[in-house]
Amino acid sequence: MRTAFGRADWIANAVLFGAYHLHQPWSIPTATLSGLLFAYPTKRFRSAWLGILIHSSQSIFFTALLIRLVLK
Repeated sequence: MRTAFGRADWIANAVLFGAYHLHQPWSIPTATLSGLLFAYPTKRFRSAWLGILIHSSQSIFFTALLIRLVLK
């Protein structure tokens, strides 16, 4: 990514993450903003695990919230 996009590679990554959600057009802006949140720590600390951790924690939080609402 850095070779193709230079120092703004994390921004390009976020835009591509938003474009990946093309099947849900209403979620593209949110996905792009989330992509910024996922991509910057990954670039800053040079570890994909940070992006994976952030994405997973978001998924776990909303799953727990959904389960709580359904069982209530």
